[in-house]
Amino acid sequence: MQPIGTCYCSSLEKYQAARQPELMKDVKGVIRLHPGMLYEQALEDLEGIDRIWVIFLFDQVQHWKPKVQPPRGKKKRGVFATRSPHRPNPIGLSCVELLRIQGLDLHIGSHDMLNGTPVLDIKPYLPYADAYPDSSAGWIDELQNERFTLHWSALALDQIQWIKERSDLDIRQYVSYRLETAPYPHPSHRIESLGGHRYVLGFKSWRIAYEISERSKEVNVSHLYSGYRTFSGEDVYGDFELHRKFQEHFLTD
Repeated sequence: MQPIGTCYCSSLEKYQAARQPELMKDVKGVIRLHPGMLYEQALEDLEGIDRIWVIFLFDQVQHWKPKVQPPRGKKKRGVFATRSPHRPNPIGLSCVELLRIQGLDLHIGSHDMLNGTPVLDIKPYLPYADAYPDSSAGWIDELQNERFTLHWSALALDQIQWIKERSDLDIRQYVSYRLETAPYPHPSHRIESLGGHRYVLGFKSWRIAYEISERSKEVNVSHLYSGYRTFSGEDVYGDFELHRKFQEHFLTD
């Protein structure tokens, strides 16, 4: 098999990708098909279809695991009972929104791919054939009651808005997606335990401090702070100056 195109989006690292496409509704991207392959003809009649199945490669996976630790729950599960990327054949399958088609570019929304993901095939989603809403999801159904209620301090909301107005980061969406369903440390999450019920979630160069109330199933986000200890070395995200201004603004206030 040969890839027919590549997905381009803002999710550069594994922890940024949604576990399921619908969990991050505002994440958009572009599937760019390779030229010179008659794909213009292959795309005919796809316009007007709301959703598509995208079959792709987990190209960053180096090996597979027979049992994996899902983001939710504390028990390892057989890989075939999960959607983990660590599969014998690293093939991904996602149902995503098709927003529009421009030439060989398919603009998509609500997806869970990383930037640079090789795409193998595209098929239309057919509601009458592909949807079985009454089907049992086995062990996954048992976790539905483990969703957490998220609360934000006034300071955290002020900080998130300040960052959003000066960059393209929608930190609130990412934090909500991550902490409402899986607020505990996990190998694929950037969550650090500070002891007790206090934790820190990392998102790019930012850190989000929060506490968990297990009895009431609540997560309380207290504040954000910079992940930089110093502003020396390589400016990977190109945001040293933004962090300086953030610290000056909120330390002063």
